[in-house]
Amino acid sequence: MKINIVERKVTLNDTTKEKLESKLLKFDKLLGESAEATATFNTQKDKIFLEIAIRSEDMIIRAETSDPDAKIAIDKIIDILEGQFRKYKTKPARKIKTFT
Repeated sequence: MKINIVERKVTLNDTTKEKLESKLLKFDKLLGESAEATATFNTQKDKIFLEIAIRSEDMIIRAETSDPDAKIAIDKIIDILEGQFRKYKTKPARKIKTFT
């Protein structure tokens, strides 16, 4: 998975970037090597806004969150993305159940 980190009006230290990359790499086995993730950090009024868009061959998943601490924002957005992956993974099974 290719990971792009964009910083707007904020500078991140290396530990925060490494934490984000390590958390996003667990989606690598679900999406494959062709997936691309773009993480955008922005700051407004003492809050850090984090937006992540993951593009693969067959789907696009996007989430955003805000928090005063960047590491907590990363944890929040990973939880959101996990829920969305779970939703897309079980969607075919739910369709089969409703038609039978």
